[in-house]
Amino acid sequence: MKAKKNSSNKNYNEKEYIAECLTDIPPVDCLFKVGDSVMFTNGYGVKFGGKTIIGFSKLVKLPGRFVHLNGSAPYWMPMAPKNLTLMSEIPKTNNAQRVLQLMDSEENGNNRYQEFVKLVAKDVGISTQQLGSELEPFI
Repeated sequence: MKAKKNSSNKNYNEKEYIAECLTDIPPVDCLFKVGDSVMFTNGYGVKFGGKTIIGFSKLVKLPGRFVHLNGSAPYWMPMAPKNLTLMSEIPKTNNAQRVLQLMDSEENGNNRYQEFVKLVAKDVGISTQQLGSELEPFI
């Protein structure tokens, strides 16, 4: 889905939207900057990690919502800072860290995620579901 440019029914692609509608400077003071890796928590408490801030609304149309992210959230839909957490502030458990290190150490590590989760879960004696929950913000 593309964002509407104006009443002429033309649409922005993502690159045009970022260039014309977003800025690197937030409209109000906030902790975030363009390029920050964040986790977004929606109104139902569902968390989506690994999103990157691509800019801030030049014109705030939705009260309190001015941060734009890449990924599954539409680039043209601003998010509220209160729903964002810097990924650097989310603690990694030792178990999650081990899985992530295994993934990073292998050329095809991302494709072996389930294998590494099973291996680490078995080694430390926890369920794969528990380990999956620990990894959720980082995958």
